[in-house]
Amino acid sequence: MGGIASWLAVCYHRFWQSFNSLGGVIMRRISLFMKRTIACMLIFSLMNVFTGCHKTDTSTSTSAVNGSNNTHTETETDFQTGPDTSEYFSSINPDYSLPDQSNTPIVFDGMLSDTSVWVLVVSDSDDPTVYLEQFDFDGRQTDVVKLGTFSELNFGYSAYMFEDAQNLYVVYYSSKDRLRVIYLNKSNHETGSSFIKPEGSHIGEILGFHQDLIYVMNLNEQGELACFGYDISSGECRFRSKRDSSAKDYIWYGDHLLQLNLTSEEDVYQIKDLSTDSDVSYHGELTAPSKYGKFHYYNEEQYFDSDKGIWHLNKTTGTWDNIILWNNSDADKTDSPTDLRIVSKNHDRILACGPNMKKIYLFKAGKDPRVGKTTLQLVGADIPEEIIWAIQKYNSENSQYVIEYKTFEDLISSDGFLNQDGWIDTDAYDEAIATYIWKEIRDGEGPDMLLHFSGSGDKYDSRFYEYGGLLQDLGPMWENEDPSWKDQYYTNLFNIMKNGDTLYSIPYNFEILNYTISGNDKNAANIAPTYSEWLKYMDAHADGRVLLQMTGQDFLRECLVIDAASFIDKDSQTPHFSSAEFKDLLRLSKEYCLNMDEWNNGNFRETVLSKNRIGGQDCKEIIEEYCYASSGQFYGVISKDGGHASFSCNSISVTSNCKDVNAAWEFIKLLLSSDVQEYYLRQDDIESISRGAFPVRRSSVDYLLDFEMNPKDHEEYWKYYNSDIEEEWSIDMMTPMTKEEAQKVHDFISAVDYAYYSDIEIINVIMEETAPYFADQKSIDDVVSVIDNRIRTLLRERQ
Repeated sequence: MGGIASWLAVCYHRFWQSFNSLGGVIMRRISLFMKRTIACMLIFSLMNVFTGCHKTDTSTSTSAVNGSNNTHTETETDFQTGPDTSEYFSSINPDYSLPDQSNTPIVFDGMLSDTSVWVLVVSDSDDPTVYLEQFDFDGRQTDVVKLGTFSELNFGYSAYMFEDAQNLYVVYYSSKDRLRVIYLNKSNHETGSSFIKPEGSHIGEILGFHQDLIYVMNLNEQGELACFGYDISSGECRFRSKRDSSAKDYIWYGDHLLQLNLTSEEDVYQIKDLSTDSDVSYHGELTAPSKYGKFHYYNEEQYFDSDKGIWHLNKTTGTWDNIILWNNSDADKTDSPTDLRIVSKNHDRILACGPNMKKIYLFKAGKDPRVGKTTLQLVGADIPEEIIWAIQKYNSENSQYVIEYKTFEDLISSDGFLNQDGWIDTDAYDEAIATYIWKEIRDGEGPDMLLHFSGSGDKYDSRFYEYGGLLQDLGPMWENEDPSWKDQYYTNLFNIMKNGDTLYSIPYNFEILNYTISGNDKNAANIAPTYSEWLKYMDAHADGRVLLQMTGQDFLRECLVIDAASFIDKDSQTPHFSSAEFKDLLRLSKEYCLNMDEWNNGNFRETVLSKNRIGGQDCKEIIEEYCYASSGQFYGVISKDGGHASFSCNSISVTSNCKDVNAAWEFIKLLLSSDVQEYYLRQDDIESISRGAFPVRRSSVDYLLDFEMNPKDHEEYWKYYNSDIEEEWSIDMMTPMTKEEAQKVHDFISAVDYAYYSDIEIINVIMEETAPYFADQKSIDDVVSVIDNRIRTLLRERQ
């Protein structure tokens, strides 16, 4: 069972990653109920396949925890603390401790009483069991109450918790299509239960408890969507709403249950008071304080939770009062926007469920650190967790400045860029974002700092802002640091990011891109990886093969992303795209890559090279495949002068209108600190090194290498990592990496000499002018002449 459970945890994690990758716009429209239901259905199905006749083996769990064998004894468990953000919000992470052999319980719901934290979990054991765990506000577990086995309770989904003066209640839809009510006496912890038979057939969403009635959304006997209210004691149905097919959401406004109905105008709602069955209007903005999010009703108070924060509906004014903005808090740990979050009665604490419902966090309210401080605004397509962690730490420690982040969605809604199929036109959206920020910085009103991902290929993430005086030169800041501090980093990566002699963008983690020999072309293993050398090789040895499995235009663009500057004289700013080397690149692209018809029809051919992307989890792969040049495997990248490899990175730049460059530089140094560099690697606990990028700090790469050099010190990780590959896996099957091999990883990274970081304007000119060459409409000489002239003009305009 343990092996199956571990395998299921991997499946669950990978399913969830795929599910969340559907896109922010889609995900923000999916409720917690639906996510939880789909995930649980997946796990239940997998368990049925692998457990056969074991009727009760229906684990739905996803997290590694500690368990005990027999009876429960009250313990004082450890809990994790986030960075010191006591001025605003800090969190504790209570640990699970269940009385059975449970490794990965899944959280179904929780509640904050006046003195305790209550969490409803289902264990991962041979007989999955439902428990209520009690913690104090310091994160210590004070009790565990067994409610019953999963099968005994017919435990379903959409659990909801609430309390009155005497009892704590858990309401859920059982697998028998009934509402089950379990109550726990808060004084002696005795339990009891009752059933409510819903009218019609259910779809499972519990809307809340209000004045002795539990409200649910059901299909009525006519198969129409409706809202019902059942007496929690007698089970009698005392409230029925009439059908309204346009119902979008329900909220409570005092004693009025309001139905929000969609109208023909997007994001405009008609409000219907279900208690009077009438269309009404209320003062205030009742419908929602943010475009995306989820309504929650707890302790007879209405809340709205989104990836921006949590709001409370003021019963007097009809307006939404903000309780917390997730900027500057530990919200990153709760995987916003749709995970479980519950607010205490007096709004001084928030209980949140972390990624994949596998951890719980308790936030304690404090003072907003922005009061009396100057705000530095940070903008990026998305804000990674390690950046939010660094923001929290910076804001809690800096007495003068506070950083506030904004995503692209905060600046311009992507909804205005949907194509006819309902998907975002990413090219148009990227152009709009890049232009908007460019104008903001030019006009002195833009952000103070920008986050980039150089491998995206988008205009925003290119060198677009490095011209026209929009960014600060950070080179002097870097050079003025103590040499011993700079030696902690791969300085070659910082030098590669320079635009001439100017350093506009600082990398903080990276991936490596390179090509390897994909066949047995030993003759090619030792030639220089230049355009001209490879053209000669393919002319002599192609034999119907292509260089890479990509179109000629795509190969050309990829080469230009890392190498366009090599065709421009740095001192005179004179273009040399009429050179023999550039013509060889064009020939190589056209004659030895796929044409568009082959690509579109799937007529792929055997390749001489393969393209590789090496991330932070691939230290062993570097040793096995890339560090042994003599074996003919490692080849680097193809370029004008030849090179070892290219890297793409997450980086940060400071704009020309930054309020304080020194304050921004201190934040950048924090990003480069071991705390943040290794937080990125550790943030998912047991998945600690399954990350897609390397840190730029040498000691943090050593942290990665230690997993390979001393695998027995990290046996839990390797057991998890290999659980879905070999059921009988043992740590003794691993061969530790040697010190010499580890040094080769450092040497390999230190030899990277190209950046996957484009000058998008120059690339666009070249791609536009070479299109007729690929279509056999213009000669190579005519094309390169036009390119030289256009780029010469562009460079002159930049001066």
